[in-house]
Amino acid sequence: MFGIVIPNNEVLSEAERARYRQVYCGVCHALKERSGQVSRLSLSNDLTFLALVLSSLYEDGELTDHGACAFHPIGGRSLARSACIDYAADMNVVMAYRKSLDDWTDDGSRAARLYAKALEARYRDVEARWPVQCRAIELGLDRIELIERSCPVGGEAFGGDEAARCFGAVLGELFAYREDRWAPLLRELGFWLGQFVYVMDAVLDREQDARTGSYNPLLQTGLSVEEVRGVLSGYAAWAAAAFEKLPLVKDAHLMRSVLYSGIWATFNETCEATSSRDTAPVQRRGTGTEQDEGARSRAAR
Repeated sequence: MFGIVIPNNEVLSEAERARYRQVYCGVCHALKERSGQVSRLSLSNDLTFLALVLSSLYEDGELTDHGACAFHPIGGRSLARSACIDYAADMNVVMAYRKSLDDWTDDGSRAARLYAKALEARYRDVEARWPVQCRAIELGLDRIELIERSCPVGGEAFGGDEAARCFGAVLGELFAYREDRWAPLLRELGFWLGQFVYVMDAVLDREQDARTGSYNPLLQTGLSVEEVRGVLSGYAAWAAAAFEKLPLVKDAHLMRSVLYSGIWATFNETCEATSSRDTAPVQRRGTGTEQDEGARSRAAR
């Protein structure tokens, strides 16, 4: 899911951009304090969105701090601290560890193998803190691996829909921070967002997977770019619908910039790159500045 769930800075004010950096830096410092320096290499925008959602929902006594790091050694940066941000940092470690294992298994990447080894003890610490989430994530990702291995490229079996649903369930459990009245809606948000991310990842890796022979569900379909856009739009719409049912006030516009346009940035860039090579270019849709963000029922264009 790394690098897909991002804000659209074009529609944000400078104060909102500063707020996003504050939470992003908060997750980074929480990674260092809870899982060591090596875990900071896995820092993801995607888990910053989780921190924003949970912090807005639970209002868990967030504090403002200031800290320096290797990238900002002079003066440092403003950062946010809270239990929800700590949780997002822990889930960042879980997803990074599993991604490294998958890259090691699928591609034989030595770098991924070394990073997985470096994160293993940290992952076990997080697992002890969050056993329910980690177990659900582990089972879900193992199921996806089984699906992908049973559906070879060029074979008749597809499996993409089931794999996408599995990843949606994984993200749903990751979003379910507490087992309370909000857990069903958080799981719903994660479920649809996870399916979006799974298919988007397939879009981004399509050409590379075609060259390497790696599994990619889109290689086994005849879907056009616009048809894939339609599938993704459905997932994004359901994710946005769940989001809008949550009583989120703080950072609401910032989070909407993620769900209504930011998550489309990589897709639009891919379409643009493809259209520059094809004789029949794909029409690019706006990433947010062309959208009416006041029309919140329009989840994705």
